Amino acid sequence: MRGIRIRLLGMVHVEREGRDEITGFVSSKALALFCYLAVNEGPYPRPVLAGLLWGDKSERAAQVNLRRVLANLRRLLPTHLIITRTSVAFNRKAPYRLDVEEFENLTRRHDDIAALERAVALYRGHFMEGLKLRGAPEFEEWIRVLDSRYHSLAVDSLHRLADHYTAQGDFNRAIFHVERLLELEPWCEEGHRLKMWLLAHTGRHNAALAQYTTCCRILERDLGVKPAAETTALYERIRAARSLTPPVLPPQPTPFVGREEEVKSIIRRLMRPDCCLLTLWGPGGVGKTRLALRASKLIHHRFLHGVYFVPLADLSSPSLIPTAVARALGFASYGDGRLNGKLINYLRDKELLLVLDNFEHLIGGAEWVVEVLSAAPEVKILVTSRERLRLRWEEVFEVGGMEVPGVDEARPEDFDSVRLFIELARRVRPDFSFAREKEAVLRMCRLVEGLPLGIDLLTAEMQDHTCNEILEDMSRSLISLRSATRDMAERHRSLQATFDHSWSLLGEEERKVFRRLSVFRGGFDKRAAGEICEASPKALRVLVAKSLIRHTPSGRYEMLEVLRQYAAEKLRAFPQDEAITRDRHSAYYALMLGEMNLETGLGKEQEAIERIEIESENIRAAWDWAVIRRRNDLLQQALTTLALFYQLQGWFQEGKEICEGALRMIQDMKAETGYLSRADDRLRANLLLWKGTFSYHLGLYQEAEEAIIASHSLAERLGEEYVAAAALNWLGILNDMQGEYEEGRRFFVQSIELYRRLGKRGLVRLAYVLNNLGITERILGDYAAAERYTREGLDVGRRLEDGRIMARAVQNLGIIARCREDYAAARKFYRESLELFRMVGERWGEALALGNIGEMAWRLGEYEEAVRVLEESLALRREMGDRLGMVIALNSLGGVYREQGRFRKARETLLEALEVGMEIRSHPMMLDTLVELASLFADQGKDERALEILLLPLRHQATEAVTREQARSLLDKLAARLPPEKVSEAEERGRDRDLLAAVRDILREEPHPGPPKGTLPRLA
Repeated sequence: MRGIRIRLLGMVHVEREGRDEITGFVSSKALALFCYLAVNEGPYPRPVLAGLLWGDKSERAAQVNLRRVLANLRRLLPTHLIITRTSVAFNRKAPYRLDVEEFENLTRRHDDIAALERAVALYRGHFMEGLKLRGAPEFEEWIRVLDSRYHSLAVDSLHRLADHYTAQGDFNRAIFHVERLLELEPWCEEGHRLKMWLLAHTGRHNAALAQYTTCCRILERDLGVKPAAETTALYERIRAARSLTPPVLPPQPTPFVGREEEVKSIIRRLMRPDCCLLTLWGPGGVGKTRLALRASKLIHHRFLHGVYFVPLADLSSPSLIPTAVARALGFASYGDGRLNGKLINYLRDKELLLVLDNFEHLIGGAEWVVEVLSAAPEVKILVTSRERLRLRWEEVFEVGGMEVPGVDEARPEDFDSVRLFIELARRVRPDFSFAREKEAVLRMCRLVEGLPLGIDLLTAEMQDHTCNEILEDMSRSLISLRSATRDMAERHRSLQATFDHSWSLLGEEERKVFRRLSVFRGGFDKRAAGEICEASPKALRVLVAKSLIRHTPSGRYEMLEVLRQYAAEKLRAFPQDEAITRDRHSAYYALMLGEMNLETGLGKEQEAIERIEIESENIRAAWDWAVIRRRNDLLQQALTTLALFYQLQGWFQEGKEICEGALRMIQDMKAETGYLSRADDRLRANLLLWKGTFSYHLGLYQEAEEAIIASHSLAERLGEEYVAAAALNWLGILNDMQGEYEEGRRFFVQSIELYRRLGKRGLVRLAYVLNNLGITERILGDYAAAERYTREGLDVGRRLEDGRIMARAVQNLGIIARCREDYAAARKFYRESLELFRMVGERWGEALALGNIGEMAWRLGEYEEAVRVLEESLALRREMGDRLGMVIALNSLGGVYREQGRFRKARETLLEALEVGMEIRSHPMMLDTLVELASLFADQGKDERALEILLLPLRHQATEAVTREQARSLLDKLAARLPPEKVSEAEERGRDRDLLAAVRDILREEPHPGPPKGTLPRLA
């Protein structure tokens, strides 16, 4: 008996096994009846079937039609139907396959992925799709009920499959299933969200953003709703991630060989949702870093914001971990607050992997790891360390040497350690034959217990020695070490013996150079090695050939941390040589900084900045040694360039720390001797000035003011006009921050007088102070004076070809034009300024220019463009921790939302601006926000509330002129709409209210779940 196959999911299809489709059904109702019988357990009385299919006809006519159909079915499918005079049934003993029956059975096996795959493959479309019957409403209802059931089962199965493959990391397979899901339910927002996530995590950011647009269109068309906040938040994360430059993992000088299973195991652990901290733990030289880099490279696309490698070996203190991470992320520590808090806030909504390499000497910083993981749920951390972190979050993956073959192994060349040895040996000696030197190779691999660094060092000797010669020397070293250090772990003895072996093969000159090179941090170049360590080119070539140092493609040299520590131990055995070498190291980098000028003009300082960044670890070590040795001459030589570099990079916390360390040293000197030389006091005045500068950027305004006042007093006593002028400029900035504009103007004028007296030496700083004075005059409403001072500063910038000066001045001219309501000119200035800021690489300036361009779009009624640009500006300011800039951007966004009628969003945005303004105690910014908040209340018909709030900026001395004009205009509108007695009552309530107290009341009364005034950040 031949079987049949019945497909009802999608277009109806009935075929004989191994033959073509069965045709010849007398009508669509004949086919429908057969399908009905196949799906349902029978038998069915004939009258029931007649009524089901011909319910619109008389009973007699229905019976006639049924008999005709049954005769047709008996002829087509005689073995698969049981037809009697009274009933009809499907013969389930005859061989058949029914897709809906298989489909239901498979979908019940929820945890069987293979079964679910077969189930969704069976689901070709709607149940009995395309089969239309007239006059059979009950039958059509039966189709609708089952279609809904099968549709739900298919959707549920696709959800399960998409979730399974997402969890397994098979994102392409997951995309396939989620696309099928969206074909069935285009309005499924969860499906759109998952597809966006998957596309982004396979590197297709543009496709992910396009999917969001598709989601919005479908939801609006089919349901008349907007996407949920979760979907929009994901869109914003993906859009931000798209603009990031993909991080580049450090290249490696030798190939990665073997260890496939270890790499897979590391990846499996990292991909588990419950694994957020994985420590690769093992001895030095075992290959932890290489494993971490290999695994990271293979899964970098799994992290929306990338994988970042953070080398920690050269850090001297756990307190520097946030700085090292910030550098790796390209995160600049601008604005208020401490670096760590801003960094944690930056990481809070990021999805990335941090690889913290060589953590063992910074175990005290493990709490920072906990802080990050607690605040940033999508951040994972991969640590390499010779010590466990011993945290509850931590999973430990022990890394041992590569697998080595036993004595009787048939194919030893298949083992990873031997494969690595052969690969490295052939790089040194292309004619190397494993067959000829097999036994020696295997013994060496066993002696170093498969440690990759040991294999690297041993193969480096093969240019001058045979394997047997190396093995003989190696064995003697190991025997000697074992007898001397019985309590040392075998694996550590093996590596120590390898180091000692390499050391024994060096000549006296190479030994001296090798141990001296340990003073470097973060690498070095040939010139530095020569001047500091007296390293000849020949000595460097020998050390490279023996794999004790590495020559990178950039031309610099590097030393593995475990080798640097070995070399440092050798150097400590010669205390006088160590002191001399460190003195040379400190003097070399102090001189390098002293010869640089970071104010050379448009783009010309970039080369110097890049060099300092490359040498930053050496420079910090050189500075710290100069402090220890009390070499104030070196500190004075290095200070200005180093501090300017920290300011430009936004490394404010580190800048403050180096100043404070040097100031403590000077204080100790004074306590010990009771005397400071003029040079010591001159250094102290400069250190106080820079400490105040960094404190200002960190939002520590009282500390900043105290340090700058002390610097000014000391500079005046010493007759140091340049430092005094800089201190006066900062005092002007600090007073303006508090709304004390007249006092700020007085300090700026005094600073300008001193800089003019200094002539060419003070020209760059003169331009900055002229611009600052222009800002103050603009705030006070004297636009003519503001433009005069700003253009004078711009002329200086043009003569010097200094892009930073020009960018600030052009930006301020744009704000002045906007205050005069010349919006076309303002927009032109803003765009020119944006181009200049981008050219010189100043992100805070870029954020400022974007904010003002967005505000201009708002003024011109281009609301969508305004929101887009302002959100970009706000994102930059949040990343930098620039809270003053955040208030400016939030005020503008609140105003645009108000104009769009999005009152709830406007209220939330403005209240956040008010909160941040309160935190940084910026009176002008809070007053700006209050005017915009009053405008919002007025638009909502809350005129009395608006009037009461408006009286604060109208009466406060710190209100900018343009803000005051806006407030007066709104007051006139409100007064015209309100009865006189209501105006009087509001004025009485608002009389003599303290600004801070009023803001606290507003935030308490308006808890949240303004045009910007273009405030330009001041620089010294």
